[in-house]
Amino acid sequence: MKVSDYVLSGFMSIKGLIFNIQRYSVHDGPGIRTLVFIKGCPLRCLWCCNPEGQLPKPEVMYFENLCSRCGACVKVCPYSASVIKDGKVVILRDLCRACGECVKVCPNNARRLVGNYVTVDEVLNEVIKDMKFYVRSGGGLTVGGGEPLTQPEFVKELLRRAKEEYYIHTAIETSLYAPTEVVKEVLKYVDYIFVDIKHIDLVRHRE
Repeated sequence: MKVSDYVLSGFMSIKGLIFNIQRYSVHDGPGIRTLVFIKGCPLRCLWCCNPEGQLPKPEVMYFENLCSRCGACVKVCPYSASVIKDGKVVILRDLCRACGECVKVCPNNARRLVGNYVTVDEVLNEVIKDMKFYVRSGGGLTVGGGEPLTQPEFVKELLRRAKEEYYIHTAIETSLYAPTEVVKEVLKYVDYIFVDIKHIDLVRHRE
């Protein structure tokens, strides 16, 4: 299998799907770092700390405690994916296309669009803003998720350019749940690796 065969379905290798860029991170590698969250993970761990990063596509998060049931989202949705049922607003996930129209009109910020497609250049433009902090603290760039190895072409190019063009220390947080060839290709540009072993027992992992 070629690395290019293992790219997240639906987008070109020059773009990636992320759900956050977190600056000033101090728990994801040495020094002060910028953490890029890749969206999409083949695992569904019940204890996942970033469940919004599991699905390999953009999605709308709904915070019921902030919702006033005004119905603005119901009126604006072009796919009839938002309905009011038994006095509560419900998102029909099989109809939702994560277009973001409901997010725009919500007066209480009860909805948030999670996941957007970005280029390597767009990510690097954010990462290099903190170059002074990386130099002084021995920090750099960490790619996490989700599972970074679900988007190997994008992640590899991001890490490669960070190292070769900006001399930034690189790290990755992964479960290594990917073909061996994919792992080897990406790790060529990794200085520091965090491996998260979910569970030795496959049956217990599913409990």
